[in-house]
This record gives sequence, structure tokens and C-alpha cells, in this order.
Amino acid sequence: MIEESTTDLLAIFENTSSDQMDEYIEEHAKDLPMGSLFLSYIQRSDLALSNVYEKCAGYISKSYFYDLVNGTKKAPSRDIVIILCLAAGLNRKETRKMLENYGHRDLYIKDTRDIILATHINKEDTSIEHINEDLYKHNCRLLAE
Repeated sequence: MIEESTTDLLAIFENTSSDQMDEYIEEHAKDLPMGSLFLSYIQRSDLALSNVYEKCAGYISKSYFYDLVNGTKKAPSRDIVIILCLAAGLNRKETRKMLENYGHRDLYIKDTRDIILATHINKEDTSIEHINEDLYKHNCRLLAE
């Protein structure tokens, strides 16, 4: 089955009446378990889950990391989601989807802190230490502070 773009789905949705809602949900909705999107990104990158955790060590406990990945914990903070994305080496688009999946806003390119985060992600410099150095330099709250 070919996956339709969000733009195409929006056009379909705008022409869907309230009595067609159940049919639309059945055909197009994707209620993924919380950790499944993250796991799919990790599997595509051929990273071992243990390697991703090592990059989070010191910022996220091992048990909390695995609870998030397994979907046991469902409401991590925005910073924790960003740390997971950095540890997995996700790009801007993947990071946006992860933030959205966990109910957080995207990186806002008028916010100094978010500009720093987005710049590091775009440059593929996902070292949390490097990012925290730049955040500190610009008097911003550090990741996982």
C-alpha cells in the first residue's frame, strides 16, 4: 500500500464529513505506540540500542531509557525527547516527528535555545556536551538541567 502524503491526506480530510469520520480514521489514522517511531529510526540507522543509550548516559537513567523505548513511559519532557533524538543521530525532520509524537512543539527558529539545538542537528554535531557548551555560552538552559 502506498502511503499518502500529509498534504494529500489534508485535502481528503477537508472534504470528509462528520459522518465519514470513522471511515477516515480506520483508513488513515496511525496510532503508533510511543516508542515505536523511535525504534523504527534506530533500526533504519543500524544503530544498536545499547549504543544509543551510551550517548544518553548521564542524562537519562538506563531504566527510564528502556521504559521510553518500550512505550512503558509515555510522557517524557521535551528535553528528554531531544536527547533521544541527538543520541540516535536523527535529522531535523525526524526530530520534529519525534517531538510531535510525544506531544511537544517543534524547534522554534526564533528561540535562541532552539536555534542552537537545530543548528547542531543540521550540522550533525549531536554531541550533548558540545550543545551544552553553546547553550551555556548564550546563557540558555542546558539540556537535561
